This record gives sequence, C-alpha cells and structure tokens, in this order.
Amino acid sequence: MGIVPNGALSTLVSADSLLLWELPDAWSFEEGASVPLAYAMALYGVVHLAKASRGERILIHSGASQIGHAAIHLARHYKCDIFTTADSKRERQLIKATFPEIPDSHIGGSRDGSFETVVLRHTLGRGVDIIIDAFPDHNTSPRCLTRKGRLIKLGKRDFPDGGGLFPCQGQTFGAFSNFNGMKAVLHTLVSNALVKGMIKPYSPPDENQAVIKMGEKPIAGFPRFWCDSQMTYVIVGGLGGFGLELVDWLALKGGRKFVLVSRTGAVKGYAAFRIKLWRSYGAVVRVATDKATCREGCESLLRNAATLGPIAGIFNLASIVTDHCFEDQTEGRFLTAFSVKARITHNLDVLSRELCPSLRHFVVFSSLVCGRGNIGQAPYGMANSIAERICEARKRDGLPGLAIQWGPIGEVGTEVGKQDRGEQVLGALQQGVTSCLSCLDQFLVQSAPIVSSTIISTKCKGMVEPVNIVTAIRDILGITSLKTINEHANMAELGMDSISLVQVKQVLEREMELYLTAQEVREFTFAQLKSLVPENGTPIQNLCSEDTTTRKERRVTV
Repeated sequence: MGIVPNGALSTLVSADSLLLWELPDAWSFEEGASVPLAYAMALYGVVHLAKASRGERILIHSGASQIGHAAIHLARHYKCDIFTTADSKRERQLIKATFPEIPDSHIGGSRDGSFETVVLRHTLGRGVDIIIDAFPDHNTSPRCLTRKGRLIKLGKRDFPDGGGLFPCQGQTFGAFSNFNGMKAVLHTLVSNALVKGMIKPYSPPDENQAVIKMGEKPIAGFPRFWCDSQMTYVIVGGLGGFGLELVDWLALKGGRKFVLVSRTGAVKGYAAFRIKLWRSYGAVVRVATDKATCREGCESLLRNAATLGPIAGIFNLASIVTDHCFEDQTEGRFLTAFSVKARITHNLDVLSRELCPSLRHFVVFSSLVCGRGNIGQAPYGMANSIAERICEARKRDGLPGLAIQWGPIGEVGTEVGKQDRGEQVLGALQQGVTSCLSCLDQFLVQSAPIVSSTIISTKCKGMVEPVNIVTAIRDILGITSLKTINEHANMAELGMDSISLVQVKQVLEREMELYLTAQEVREFTFAQLKSLVPENGTPIQNLCSEDTTTRKERRVTV
C-alpha cells in the first residue's frame, strides 16, 4: 500500500519506495487503501508536529473525515481527552457509531463556532493543548488553545488573516501541504505506527461512510466523447483531407477499428503514411470501395464493417461541389450532388436501423451553404438539406442523428488555397482543423440534431478600407498579373464563367454603382475598367461613407 501524486485510479502507477508500506496479512486490499494518505497526514500532525502525550486535551476538526478518523484513533492511543466537530446530523451519528466513548457534549459545530463554547465550558476556560485541522476554511479559533498549545493546520501553509490569530504567547503552529522533503519522515512514522498497532483501517461495511468528501463545493461534470476500442467506426470519405484528420482524432480518442470508404480506394502519399501510423497504434484499418450510393453496396459495406466489431459510429463526409449559376443548372448536376450526400445518407439511415443495433453516433458533415445559401451551389445546399432532414427524423425516432453545418475549413479541403489570401466565404473565415475537432468533441455529446460551427468575419464600422476594384476583379478571374494579358480583351475571352460573371457583376454594383447586364459584363474589358477608376484602383465614389438610400444607379455604355 502507498501514496502516489494525483490519485492512483489507474492500471499502472509509478510510486516512490519511501511512500510504500507492506500490507499486513490480516488486512484486505480495500482496508489497506484507506490507510496511507489519511494516517500519513494524521501522524505527521499529531505525532511529529504536535508531539501529543498521554492525558492532553485535543480538538480534532471534522471528525467524520478521513484524516479526522485517523487523528481520533491516534489520540485514543495516547489516552487524550478528545473533542471533535461535526457539521451535520449524519456526521455526528457516524462519529458516535465509530467512537462511542466520545460523549455528545464533546462534539461541537465548526461552521457555527459552537465548538469554542463546548471546549471552553468543559475545560473550565483553560482550552485544549492541541488543535488538528485539515480544512483551512474552517474557523479553527486559536482562542480554544492553552497558553502553550499547538495549532496544526494540515493541507495549507497560509493561515487566515485576522487579529485573533495569535491571542496568546507561546503557541506553536505547524503546516502540511505536500510530501516533498518529508517522505523519509512519513515512511518512518507510518512504519512505527504499524508495528505499535496504532493504525486501525476502515472496515469494508463502513467504507462508504468513512470516506467523507473532503470539500463541500459541488464539482461540475463536463461530458467528453470517447471511442470504444472494441467497436467499429465507418467513415465515408475517410481518405479525404478532413477524413484523415477525423480518423486520427478518433484514434486518439480510443478508437481502434476503422473502415474508410473511398470511391477509388487509392491509398498513397500522406494517406498511406497515416494508415501505417494508426496500425502501429494497434488499430485495424480497412479501406472499402463499396458503392454506398446504391442499397446493395451500402448493405455490403455495413455487413463487412460489422465483422470487425459492432458498429458504434457512422460519419458521412463525402460531398461533390459543382459551381454553376442557377439558370445553368441541370437535372444531372442536381442528381450528382444528391447521390453522394443525400442518397448515401438515406441508405445509411435505412440500413443502420436494421444492421447496427449498437449504433451510438450517426454524423453527417453538412455545410453553411445549406443554412445560408451561396451563389452557384444550389444542388450542394439542397443535398445537405436533405441529409439534415434525415438526421432530424432519426432524432424524432429516438435514434442518434447529427448534422454539422461547417463553414469554410482551412488547412484541408476545397478552401485550403484561399487561406493565405484571407478570403471569406459567406462572411466567414476559414476554421482550422484543430478548432473543428474541438467543436466536434462538444457536438457529439449534446442532443440537438443540427449544429453549426463558423468563424464569423467582423468588420468595424467606419474602418472599412476602400476596395481596389481592378485587383478584386483580377482575383475573381484567377489572373495573377495584368501584364500577362491583353487589357483590351473582354471578360469572356479571359475565361469568365457563369459564377465569376455573377461575382464581377456584384463587385461593380456594390463598389462602383455600375449596373450592367450579363452580356455587357462579358464584353467589359480591363481597359474600360481602368478608365473608370483612379490609378490606385479605388472607385471614384467612396461607397463606404455613403448612405445606401442616397445612391443612384449609373449605367455605362459598353
């Protein structure tokens, strides 16, 4: 039996030999676990610091606590006249049941200060020789001490402020806060006490009552997500940028069985490195190419995954984004977006109800596009909306279901190329992968079916810098430098598509109040644009300082 820092509830501990003692043959392991810490502190206070002797009067605060029990046993060994405190009826009953020789008249309350009256009345005003207090917040009251008394504070070096702390001459004070520098003393104290029979362990029937909580403040518990190493986690899109980071996070959370679903099944480069690393942890990683967009392929996927162990989590990260203006969208483009997000989610929902009775997490990665919309991404937004409705239906049926509307994600995915330029999407900045996973840790332990994580871009009113129109339109078209193009070539000739057409049109309207038709934008040139703005590219009219109600439409003939 022994003492280790930060508790010993573990499968493996590293202990100091000076804080280890041989368990007596007559004791159980449960009894042995109740002894070292409580008696080490009590012996250090009662024997080493206070140097208790036969017949002395001693006041032990919180007699129902671990240290209080131990200190009372030691005081009984020295035939001391014992006073103690209890702050509830239950604590008083526990003290009486364990130490029937202590009369009710020797038990006072520490919070209301009644112990001071009890001590002074029964000692005819002389007080006690020793006070033992393991709780610094208690009102210890040195007024109860004799002139040569000893006040021992266990657990804190700092004493409370107040003029009544040193009311008499000749008092000695001790403190105990940690085991550093006193391990040898503690080892000797406990060893000698074991030999002399001074230690009495708590018996198992009294164990739950004897180990009274050391503090009265409630401790708030925060739920955390953890994986079951014996269960399987299916990640659709697991070989993508975010998918690899998600699997690594699940592995750190304790997961050891993963099925990564990919259309091609190609494992090379960074993905191969990651899989090799996870397998070195002892994880089992399978790469599946089952076609989850059809029912048969999805059923095969889940049945094969279940051979590793019961399926605990299903994550659908797959998505296809095709940007086209709404008038250019076709039925085929909608079906393409639906097949990956909506159809796979539907198949996983239907089949998991039958094949995954132990399922704990059903997670779909949605997008802010679904919640707020975005130009040219109507199919993508609608597909995510269908997946979200499926998650809501699962929640209503009492099944796990969670859809997360992510904003633009930096470091991985489609937005990674924009992070260095500080570009925004839907008024949001890129969110780092570490931040996303931290949010995911919270999302997986709450009950809402639809959640969102976004870093909102904030702008200070009156501090908006003028926009360089030429540079803004150049970036929209993906042109690195105007020196590489013919400035008299129109926008269509420079590679403008339907999405960039809308973006250029919005920039001209917002920053220059220049309203053009779609055909006029296609025929617009950088030479014409430069003729409308100064050399620095800032629009002649500073729209940041104008009231929108006073703006008038300007038309330019192209």
